[in-house]
Amino acid sequence: MHKIVVVAFLFMARIQCEAQPDWGIQLGLGGMSVSWFAIHVEVTVLKFDSTSTHQSLRFASGYGLRITNASYLPLELHYLAFHGSDHLEAIAGVNVQTEWYSAEQSIGKEFPRSPINPIAAFGYRYEKPTGGFVFRIAAGSMLLAADPQFLHFLAVGLGASF
Repeated sequence: MHKIVVVAFLFMARIQCEAQPDWGIQLGLGGMSVSWFAIHVEVTVLKFDSTSTHQSLRFASGYGLRITNASYLPLELHYLAFHGSDHLEAIAGVNVQTEWYSAEQSIGKEFPRSPINPIAAFGYRYEKPTGGFVFRIAAGSMLLAADPQFLHFLAVGLGASF
């Protein structure tokens, strides 16, 4: 009997969450890929029911045009709070350095060779519960682990969720 109640509860929770987007794509300026222009894709990994203040947990990654002597691949978890169209977004993850060039090949600020770098950010996201247009703005930091220093950034993104 307990198994039937648990299955019914999980099924009802899934029905309440059905309208939330499953994935999204954004084009952005600045941000965690340490780039002036980047593209990011995200996938929802956990949806919360509509009675809680938690909306979803999403995995995201992206790629941007290199503006320094290093290229980075961000691997992020996005926590969205509040249901409706306005969300508080908390982001945590790592920036994996995928390329590094010597100072002679640098096209901007020179960063040390640092393979894994923690990142964190907080921001605002506009996204309807049914998906569609997405606007994001966030501020955060990346810790350059090889030469302990913080790189602060501002990110703005436009996109869509489905």
